Amino acid sequence: GAWHAEWPALRELLRVALGAARTAAALTAGLVVDLDAAARTLALSDGLIVAERLSAELAPLIGADTVAAAIAGATTGGDLRTLLEAPLAARGLRVDLDDLLDPARYLGLAAAFVDETLAEEDA
Repeated sequence: GAWHAEWPALRELLRVALGAARTAAALTAGLVVDLDAAARTLALSDGLIVAERLSAELAPLIGADTVAAAIAGATTGGDLRTLLEAPLAARGLRVDLDDLLDPARYLGLAAAFVDETLAEEDA
């Protein structure tokens, strides 16, 4: 039947996939994560690395436009914490900005992705 014609293409795809897996294994064999360097790199963003989190958490409290303006101000040299403290204080809100600005405390949608993957695996 016609399915015989697919075997060479499948064989080639498997060969390429195996080659890519071998290359990935070779490239990552000696990989070491430098946690201090990662922390320094995260600190270079001055909090902007958690802009998504700030938008999600603070927009309901002070408005999406206000959060966006604070983030925009931080991209041009403003201090993100200061830019957020003013509108929060004006509304009498106390928010743990240390927590919100700490990239180590935020994994974005990672937990949801893990749950989704595990659910697919169980199905």
